[in-house]
Amino acid sequence: MKYDVQSQNSFNLLNALKYSSIAGWELGALLCAVFVPLQLWIIGETDISNFGDHALSLGPLGLWVFGFGLATFLAHGIALFCVGVKQEKLKLLVFFVYLAHFVFIVTVVVFAAIRRDVVDSYGQEMWNKAQSGTVDLVQTYFNCCGYTDNDKPKFPCNGEDTKNLCSDQIRYITLEGTSQVAVNTPLLLTFVIISILILYDIWMFVLVILWYRCSASTDGSIDVELSTSEMNKSSIYSISRSNSTVSTCVTATTTNSTKGKYAPETGSLPSDENTISGSATSMNDDDDDVTVKHGSCFSKTLKCFGGVGQFISSSLQELFHWIGIKTAESPAIFITLSIVVAVTMTAGIIQQRRMGRGADLVLPEGSELRDNLATVGKAFPSWLRDNSMIIVHDGMLNTETIQAMAEFDQKIMTVQDDNGASYPKLCFPLGYDECLRSNLFELWNFNRTITRHLTQEEVIAELNKSPLIYSPYTHIPFAINSVLGDVQSDSAGKISNSTAHLMRYFTPQPLDWELKFTEIGLQGFSGLDHVYVKSAQSEDIEFDKTFYSDVPLLIIGGVLIFFYVLFMAGNWSLVGHRFWVAVASIASIGLSLGLTIGLSAALLYPWTQLGLLAPFLLLGVGVDDMFVILRTWDNVVSRSENRNKSITEKAGLVLRLAGASITVTSMTDLVAFCIGISSTIPFLSSFCVTLSIGVVTLFIMQVTFFFPALIIDERRKLKKHDGFLLGCHPHPEDYKENKYADMQLQKKFFKNILSYIATNKVAKVVILLATLGMAGVMAYGVTQLNYNYDEDWFIDQESYLSDYYTASKQYFKDDGMMTSINLVGGDFYTNRLAMEDIKKQIEANEYIVDNSCYGWFDEYAADSLRKGIDYRNDSAFSNSPFNFYQSVITFVRDTPVFATDIQFDLSGTLTASRFVCKGVPVDLQSDALPGMQSLRDLCNTLEWENGEVFPISEDYVSLESILIVKSEIVMNLSLTFAAVTVIILFLLSSFQTCFWVLISVFLTILDVGGVMYYWGLTIEAGTMVCLILAIGLAVDYSSHVGYKFMVYTGDRNQRAKAALINIGPAVFNGGFSTFLPIIMLAGSNIYVTMTFYKVFVSVVIFGLWHSLIFLPVILSLVGPAPYKSATMPS
Repeated sequence: MKYDVQSQNSFNLLNALKYSSIAGWELGALLCAVFVPLQLWIIGETDISNFGDHALSLGPLGLWVFGFGLATFLAHGIALFCVGVKQEKLKLLVFFVYLAHFVFIVTVVVFAAIRRDVVDSYGQEMWNKAQSGTVDLVQTYFNCCGYTDNDKPKFPCNGEDTKNLCSDQIRYITLEGTSQVAVNTPLLLTFVIISILILYDIWMFVLVILWYRCSASTDGSIDVELSTSEMNKSSIYSISRSNSTVSTCVTATTTNSTKGKYAPETGSLPSDENTISGSATSMNDDDDDVTVKHGSCFSKTLKCFGGVGQFISSSLQELFHWIGIKTAESPAIFITLSIVVAVTMTAGIIQQRRMGRGADLVLPEGSELRDNLATVGKAFPSWLRDNSMIIVHDGMLNTETIQAMAEFDQKIMTVQDDNGASYPKLCFPLGYDECLRSNLFELWNFNRTITRHLTQEEVIAELNKSPLIYSPYTHIPFAINSVLGDVQSDSAGKISNSTAHLMRYFTPQPLDWELKFTEIGLQGFSGLDHVYVKSAQSEDIEFDKTFYSDVPLLIIGGVLIFFYVLFMAGNWSLVGHRFWVAVASIASIGLSLGLTIGLSAALLYPWTQLGLLAPFLLLGVGVDDMFVILRTWDNVVSRSENRNKSITEKAGLVLRLAGASITVTSMTDLVAFCIGISSTIPFLSSFCVTLSIGVVTLFIMQVTFFFPALIIDERRKLKKHDGFLLGCHPHPEDYKENKYADMQLQKKFFKNILSYIATNKVAKVVILLATLGMAGVMAYGVTQLNYNYDEDWFIDQESYLSDYYTASKQYFKDDGMMTSINLVGGDFYTNRLAMEDIKKQIEANEYIVDNSCYGWFDEYAADSLRKGIDYRNDSAFSNSPFNFYQSVITFVRDTPVFATDIQFDLSGTLTASRFVCKGVPVDLQSDALPGMQSLRDLCNTLEWENGEVFPISEDYVSLESILIVKSEIVMNLSLTFAAVTVIILFLLSSFQTCFWVLISVFLTILDVGGVMYYWGLTIEAGTMVCLILAIGLAVDYSSHVGYKFMVYTGDRNQRAKAALINIGPAVFNGGFSTFLPIIMLAGSNIYVTMTFYKVFVSVVIFGLWHSLIFLPVILSLVGPAPYKSATMPS
């Protein structure tokens, strides 16, 4: 039943519905991406770099807003689709969509107004987790909790807690507490937006009701049936996601009930130039693998797969046929809408936040180590910020070098920051007028009168004076191996010289002086060979630099892709080349990247170092989809029966083929990326979210932006306008292309050379031996792979900080991992003797160096005994915990070097303590895993009444990530293989061919794993996600070759050759378009980026080898029989 559209008056109902839906669509996009940043700007935040942290603090609120926006976006999107399709039964769907949207908004608003207690409780829960900067910003604006416009808080909220949410003040439409009454703009804006949404729904109700009452169709209306039940025969079209060949396996016959103006006629669907139209689909019930007996379980399973695949495919083809027609009718509107929505969503980037280093990067929420780190942060709020220099000089203890270092030390002490403050005023205090620092001159109490005239003999004599040297400066043992590196000894075992000297300076908080410290280190010093520096801020600064350091490489990769597309997209004639199509392809990828990053940020997913790698991968994937559309268009228009069709009709046919294809092939990548989301490692999960969104947005932009741009360009070609100058330079009607315009060199190579090699008997033997030999070599490499991870990998490998890490590992490598044993809570007075027992049990652990545990209690016990106080006896403290705690406070005051290892509450009660132990040195980071596990197990068995004991080390974050990877890698790779197996079965409906395709994929991943070992990589979080993504790409290469082998008749050699000729160029272009942007990463200095480059270059090379060389060879030898409906290639 058709419907009526009133067109007699200027008011056009369909146009009103369409443009109202478009406006509502954009409103939803604005809510998703802009509303929260706008509110933050209104309440006074002007620094865009802080928007992401504020958005995270207000996360639940932001997600509610995003939900409102997404619901609005989807509601109007569905309406826009239904208006275009114009089916009677869809009118009711639109009505209920708007009804649901209206009820959702009203319900939330009414509930928030009535149940204020629930809303306040929800808000307070969010508020308790908010960062201090967000609390300060919001409270300052709303003038609550003692805030005024110009002052900081004068008193805490409610007299006791500044973290209480001032919900009443937020609800007022006017803000009090200032010299003049101010309007609560955020609340007012919220009211306006909600009112607009409600009124808009009412307006759409009116339009839908009017639409529903109409019955007669207007002239020129389009009625496209999307039901597959009216198709006599369905058709499955297989096209490589990579570009140049379309295979039409069945010619669709449309019944008379398909009344669309542009519905395909019988025999009108295009076929591959080398495929006979009319060949039956592999998904057809009659097309089971002939190697399976009729009625068997396998046969029934194949029929099930085929039936489902047939339904999905035919439905997608009908949908894309309709979309193709619509885009051809209004290409400018589609392009404009794509740009507007993409740019709007891209605005969400201002909410982007960077994920920091360490625990936030690799530890999942709720993990044991993350909880332990949080406990340590609360138990020991004060910590030392380490600013270090490693001085490397041949003959470190020579007199001239010693005196040069003394002068350098003095220079460091006297350098001033921009405010004129030097280290003695800014340092972590050690007593009344001393600074905590550590280097060789500590042995002379940093007395300048002595150190400036020290000689080699005096230094060596001091170092060899006693096996245990106490520092006169800190009054604790002086660890020579922690200060001097590469120590040399004489025949008597006495220290004679060294090569490296570690000088450390400690600050209590971030200071500008730390930046000056870095500058001095980078300048070096006369008389010293090398100076390597690391300030307390160096890691954060250098880590932040790496986020966008590879942007120039991305730009170059985009330029290369542009020229590649320009070279491959059209021919070399003035009219035939597609310059602006190449521009549109890059623009569509750029819009999709902006949309992807904006959506990820709006969903509060952080931006990590891996984030910049996503554009490199998505560039290749996007170009693949673009080539599918281009080559399908060329094949459609080349068919004689289609030459007289209009552009609109051709567009429907093209997208009917290409749309379904890029949907299926994009699903392969999407499945792999989505499995990566399941990782508990935050930065990997976030990266895979970005990739998953990117695949979807790429697909949408190819259909709604690139395809309309291609249609415009095709109309330009019909007018004989110049490919670059467009309408500014039309060519004459009799213009003819030159004879070199379309040489098809690539296809000739596959036809005359590669297909011959793959089917030659001698070449087959060589190829199989080479493949198996390569697999054997790579399998050995896989067995040698180690688990390893180092946070230093996230730093630019050519930065000064990387040089410092290298020097540290080279000259102080004998130092084992330092682990702190933390005792938090409990009664330290009652348990003071238990501290000694705990230390003894820790030292007895096989992974701890003997007698290496040391802490404040050792010195306290020795000091007490020297004073004649038996600290073991309660009577020494008059049986009073208070007296014990006071004695500890006095000790720490006299020995402030332990101030950060012990914590008291306001009443003077000891609440936390820690001591450090040195682990047995290991070669690889992963070798320390047993030691970490052993210490954890031991600490869990230690008795510490009403408290907890746990170990913590700077290296534990890296070790924990290795444990996570060990537990996830097999499961994730298995899930990915299982998922792609199902997809391949849907595509091929042949178990035997599916088996060989999977073997090809498996060998590709095996070879990539071997390359990882030979190229110096290890198994860690980054390589794990790369392997998961690699499976999706490898399947793309091999599955289409396997499918082509099944649709042709003839002997195995003929079928393998035909498959290679027809699909080979497409597969190669797909691999090369992925390879081209990734090859630019070879110029990166960041380990994570280089890992990505090494893995994916290997994936492309081995994926193409196994799909274009190995798979045709193996199928030509033991491949299954073709489908019953297969045809002989021309």
